[in-house]
Amino acid sequence: MANKFQTRRIKVVDLQLDPQNPRFVALKKRDQSSIIAYLLENEDVIDLARSINSYGGLMPGEFPIVCIENNISIVIEGNRRVCACKILLDPGLAPAEFRASIPKITPPIRNDIKKIQVHIISSREAAQIVLGTRHIQGIKKWPSVSKFMFFANQFKAGKSLDEIKTLTGVRKETIVTALKKHFFLEYILSLDCWTELERQNHINYASLHEEGVDRILRIFNTAGSKDLKLKYDDHYKPSSELPDFGKIVEHVVRRVLGILPGKFQISTRTTFSDIRGEIKEWLPPTSATPSLEQTGGVAKSKSSRQTEFYLENLVYNVSPSTKENRALIAICEEVKRISKGGAYRQYPLASSYLVSPEKPWRN
Repeated sequence: MANKFQTRRIKVVDLQLDPQNPRFVALKKRDQSSIIAYLLENEDVIDLARSINSYGGLMPGEFPIVCIENNISIVIEGNRRVCACKILLDPGLAPAEFRASIPKITPPIRNDIKKIQVHIISSREAAQIVLGTRHIQGIKKWPSVSKFMFFANQFKAGKSLDEIKTLTGVRKETIVTALKKHFFLEYILSLDCWTELERQNHINYASLHEEGVDRILRIFNTAGSKDLKLKYDDHYKPSSELPDFGKIVEHVVRRVLGILPGKFQISTRTTFSDIRGEIKEWLPPTSATPSLEQTGGVAKSKSSRQTEFYLENLVYNVSPSTKENRALIAICEEVKRISKGGAYRQYPLASSYLVSPEKPWRN
């Protein structure tokens, strides 16, 4: 690393917190005041300021990494420490509700942190190995949404999976999963169906990640979702042959986020089959002749596939007064469950024997 950075003392007031830092992905505004407020609220900067005050300054070796861009000294690594120094020197930089918690510093401490030593690097790229090792697997890990953004930024910059693995110490399979999630969220954000109010409150990268990315992707990636014809290209971007795929995505996102009401709440256990009935108008018609695999090895007639009887509305008139009746009720409830939204297709026996246009099983 020799000759790749210079050590210099710079006034804290001249250091600018980095608006491009993946830590700030949730921020709608990236001005210095917004960044300071975010760090105070989410990143324990008050505790860090107290630690600096108790120690009497920054601990040895904790040099922020700075890059000069357009004659501005931008803190690439060490935003929390620099922010802590800034509010210790000038509590007025913090939102009013935090000011009473900021410790008052003595003149010697003020003199110590007024100018701090930093490492000056030639470019942002030169700092990536430090960011990767420190925040992906290291001592102060970023939240997963920031990691996704970091992986995506490195991938977009031309780094291979092997290079990102070397940079972060993360397995390639984990990186691929993160990239798919990132680009699926980007696809959601690219849809033109969202209102401005929805974009402010729900449909933004951070909110989608925090509130529903795993629930959304489970529906699109679980068994049975082949009907969606979802694929990821070599750049991990999603696509589908279905002309109404965007409408399906919109519906699922609105359901997951609670914008659109439904019969049940979508959780991380909800699968494509559970919600298939809600989106069937945008799916291609069911094939006239199912495979033997679909019917559990029993061939079905063409007319049988044209008329299907779902048993999710099965009616039974049985009193739960005996053990046998309670068992029968439990069986009926299970039949209703596996019939819901066509979920019976996952069960060969159900598909073969319960679905019959000639003798629909009803009581």
